Amino acid sequence: MISLILPYWDRQEAADRAFELLECYEGLDLEILVIDDGNAVPFRPPASRLDIRVIELPRKSEPKSPVTCWNEGVRQAKGDIIVLSCIEVLHTQPILEQLAQAVVDDDSYVLAAAWCPEENKWHAHSTIHPPQNAPGTGQAFCAALKPSLYWKAGGFDEAYREGAGYEDCDFINRMLKAGAKFIKRDDLQVIHPKAGSTISWKPEAFERNKALFYKTWNDRTPINIVCLKAGTMYGPEYVNTLFDMVRRNIPDGYPGRFVCITDDPEGLTEGIETLPLPEALERWWGKLYMFKRGLFPDGERMIFFDLDTLIVGSLEKIIGYKGQFATLEDFYQPQRLGPAIIAWEAGAFAASIWEEWVSEGKPRHPMGDLWWLNNLQQGRFPKMIDKLQTLFPGDFCSFKRDCKTTFPKGSKVVCFHGEPRPHNCDEEWVKQCWRIGGGTAAELAALCNTNRDKLISNIRYAVKSGAPWLKFADAHDGHAVIVGRDEEDGSLLFKMTRAGARYVEEELLHLNGNGAGG
Repeated sequence: MISLILPYWDRQEAADRAFELLECYEGLDLEILVIDDGNAVPFRPPASRLDIRVIELPRKSEPKSPVTCWNEGVRQAKGDIIVLSCIEVLHTQPILEQLAQAVVDDDSYVLAAAWCPEENKWHAHSTIHPPQNAPGTGQAFCAALKPSLYWKAGGFDEAYREGAGYEDCDFINRMLKAGAKFIKRDDLQVIHPKAGSTISWKPEAFERNKALFYKTWNDRTPINIVCLKAGTMYGPEYVNTLFDMVRRNIPDGYPGRFVCITDDPEGLTEGIETLPLPEALERWWGKLYMFKRGLFPDGERMIFFDLDTLIVGSLEKIIGYKGQFATLEDFYQPQRLGPAIIAWEAGAFAASIWEEWVSEGKPRHPMGDLWWLNNLQQGRFPKMIDKLQTLFPGDFCSFKRDCKTTFPKGSKVVCFHGEPRPHNCDEEWVKQCWRIGGGTAAELAALCNTNRDKLISNIRYAVKSGAPWLKFADAHDGHAVIVGRDEEDGSLLFKMTRAGARYVEEELLHLNGNGAGG
């Protein structure tokens, strides 16, 4: 039997619409448990041939987090498979039987995809990566598992009952700790509408649960990513693309915020928070404003990226920085700072950068914030500023100085300065990275399974033979296969990019003693 568990609070209209579609499951070994969380008007079950049970919790005058509903529903469920969902979810196609069949063992946690028509986007899908959660996980709008896994994880933490949000993020971490295997089934889809299902939560309810989440999972220090958009030099696509690049290059997600300080928030995608840029701070002077004490809680970790930054690899090292303040040294004049990327701890030291500038009467200079930070480095804070290139050698490079045919091996961040900018750069690798859903560097160990001389000979033959080259393609779930044949039999199918062939040949020649024997 499948037990479909649906928390309910003041959503009768949305529930009625959803239950009409649930009739498609007539004949399935299914029970539906509606956990009425006790609002003033009780849930009215529809006339149906389905097995519907309503479990009423004590009456209350305001909504609360549904954690108690989940736990009570699972306690009373009779099924050997439970499905956690929302009462407003629309089953426009029957998926529950397939969802349950995908639970192949005790550790399976199978998530269906959920599409939101009002927002024209996926709420749950393999392409969606909530920033607080580890890659491969996802929030449950319709998810199947065995009750044993649910209780192995401890169910939902009812400490989140009095607040809002973060209970699902906590549950994901509890599931991971219990050894759950997250299985995303994009082919099994439901609709998650907003109409008729909105609950009004007070801001302090979110802050309460956020604090609880960070206290519980204290190894996940909040990482706040900050950028600045002032004037018309950069459009909202620069902020949105930076947001996407950050999210796909932090290995375990980041439990924090992505904040844009701007004079125009129009066009920014959901998930990007904004802070208003004071009118008196034109262009780059806003970069000093982000250090103002009180904008971010003392002790939280902060990372700033210029908008024309290309992120091509894992940011794991820089988000692990625990010092007070670090920035780049200028790529051409190493004795100077180049604050295109800054990592710092919110608090007294960073705040002094803003306070010193204000106390000096907010002096201006044609070099902007670059001048002020260098002034501090040469004067009052010479030993307080770390250099990112020293801390993490090879992670940061300049597009103009360092990128000939592509970025140097091992680079994680490419800094643009001046023209071209990412949006008008003709390099194909830039186009593939600087876009929503773009690529990132694959860091693989190159291991030879044949004689090096023979391998080098095969690669040279592939380059000269006119074998077909790989083409760029959109992301998919299929396999990538490189097929090779010995040149002696007269045919060869060895497929790779032309630049890749040159790279592999250079690497092998280097490993083989700069070409000896090759």
